[in-house]
This record gives sequence, structure tokens and C-alpha cells, in this order.
Amino acid sequence: GDFLMPYNVRSPNIPITESQDGLFGNIIASERLMRLFGDDTVVFIDKGELDGVKPGQLYPVFRQDKVVVDRLTKERIQLSPVVLGTLIVLHTEPTTSTVLVSQANHEIPIGAKFGTLLP
Repeated sequence: GDFLMPYNVRSPNIPITESQDGLFGNIIASERLMRLFGDDTVVFIDKGELDGVKPGQLYPVFRQDKVVVDRLTKERIQLSPVVLGTLIVLHTEPTTSTVLVSQANHEIPIGAKFGTLLP
């Protein structure tokens, strides 16, 4: 139940590296336990080293809604993603990573999706 980890000195210089193609995940928590956040917030994602995540990678955070197009059949279509902001990976563990919201266009909620979007 102890949440403390040993302190490791890390370099503040994180070079930008190529992002992992086809990676999608969710923001699972914020460092300060906020439910909505924006620029310069440290958050945690549900992907890590085992998924190909490395420090310096950039990923867009987005919302992608579905809409009902036929009330009788309840057919739903997925709308184009709306980019909420950008994450940069600071540190990775095997299955999770620490990231910084480097830029936000909108408030970002816990549970927001991130990943490699196609142009």
C-alpha cells in the first residue's frame, strides 16, 4: 500500500523521438488527482515500455464521438476525432507511463483517449 518510490535523478532534457505507430490508450490519472486539466499537467497513461512507448514521444489527445444516424436500427457511426491537446512522454514503466500535457486546446478529462492519429 506504500505509494512512495525511490528517488531517481533524471535529465530534464528529453529529445523528441518517433512515436509508436498504431498505439492507442487512455489517460488514467493526473498527478494532482484533478478530473479536468490542461497545459503543463503531469498525467499517467495506460501504455508503457511493453507497448513501445519511450520518453520523448508525442501523442495527440482526442475525443471521438459516435452518433446515432437511424433511430429505428440504432445504427451508429464514428465521427472524426477532435484533438484536445498533445502529450509528451517523460518516463516509462513496463505497462504505464508518465506524460506531460504540453499543449491543450480544450479541457482534458481523465479517461481521454490518446494515440497515433492518421493524417
